[in-house]
Amino acid sequence: MLNLLLNKRIVILSVSLAVVLLFITATIYVLNMKTTGSPLMGYESLKNKIQAAKKINSVSNHSSFNTMLELIASLDNENLTKEQQLSRVRLAWGYLFDTYSETNNHELYNLSKEYKKFGEANFNDFKINVQCLDPDCAETPTSQEILGIIEEINTSTVAANFKTSYVQDLKTFSYINNSQAEVKVKNYLTLADSIKVNEEFIKAGNNLIIYDQIRQYVQKNYPELYKKWANHVFIGNTQ
Repeated sequence: MLNLLLNKRIVILSVSLAVVLLFITATIYVLNMKTTGSPLMGYESLKNKIQAAKKINSVSNHSSFNTMLELIASLDNENLTKEQQLSRVRLAWGYLFDTYSETNNHELYNLSKEYKKFGEANFNDFKINVQCLDPDCAETPTSQEILGIIEEINTSTVAANFKTSYVQDLKTFSYINNSQAEVKVKNYLTLADSIKVNEEFIKAGNNLIIYDQIRQYVQKNYPELYKKWANHVFIGNTQ
């Protein structure tokens, strides 16, 4: 009788242990399903579009574009979690935006819109705004005032690398459409603040001239936004 009871207890314990193990296994499986990265919708199509963009002369050797390409290529690593995939997609977007803002190539505007669709289709937390940063999608040509400021910089004694950088920014900001006018205004005012305190422009003696020209342009063309942001210090002490 005692042996029978012991055998029953052993059977009950064995069944209970099997149930516990099954529960643990199922839990681990579910957790893995939640965290492990799954195949991404539109991934192959996006890679093909990126490879096509790489054939553009101004893009092919751009370091930011090539870094973005490497990050996108790494997304098919089956060991990545969903969070790691999202992190790489966000990081890659920054490099794509950098390339577009420095080349102003319209094909990268189209690629950026495709990238937005890809990111938002696969990740609920991926939200970006695609800005126009090239003359083909710009609502209006670069204004004569901005072209005049560019000429002021180009004919100055400021070092060549600073000329290139600031002229590129002025051109890029001029392409932003008025639907994102506040972004445009803040970019211009930030650039003006930067020029005011930049040692190269101070040495050239035109830092205050260009600072005032940019702010006057913003005040004339975006008066309400200028009132909102005119007293904000974006860089350095501009008082």
